Amino acid sequence: PDMRISEMMGDYQSAADCLIPMGMTSENVAEKFGISRLEQDTLAASSHAKAAAAQKAGKFESEIVPVKVTLENKDGDEVEVIVNKDEGIREGTTVENLGKLKPAFKAGGTTTAGNSSQVSDGAAAVLLMSRAKARALGLKPKARFLSFAVAGVEPNVMGIGPVEAVPKALKQVGLTMKDIDIFEINEAFA
Repeated sequence: PDMRISEMMGDYQSAADCLIPMGMTSENVAEKFGISRLEQDTLAASSHAKAAAAQKAGKFESEIVPVKVTLENKDGDEVEVIVNKDEGIREGTTVENLGKLKPAFKAGGTTTAGNSSQVSDGAAAVLLMSRAKARALGLKPKARFLSFAVAGVEPNVMGIGPVEAVPKALKQVGLTMKDIDIFEINEAFA
């Protein structure tokens, strides 16, 4: 399909902001909320350390379905490989190592290849059904789906979307942040 963007987009700042690359929105969030490079690198190093420890302890094994793929190796030969773990976890990542990386999106910026997510492929699946259907199939529910919410934020700081959406979803079911033990939120950018 023809994916041309109207030249008029530039005439309207709110429309043009929708075209800002995600990496630049990360820079905007850091600047707007005073999040330093050191804070981002510290969070990134901590996240990788926690993920590496969980991976070593086998915490993700029941969550990942092994997939057999055929790849071309360095010699040009096709080889079969089993993908059975998250390849984005960088064990041994330190604040010091991250501090050596150059900004990825703008000169003098704070977002680097080390404190943002890697480009990778992935897939996920969730099986949802009523409690009655689960019982009929002899399945034991592992969780309850209570609520969801959509919240719009300015596109130039789109990374703060969960800040608006999470409280909205909780309010719909009479919960507050204090009622939740743990959140799992995508860390695209530290």
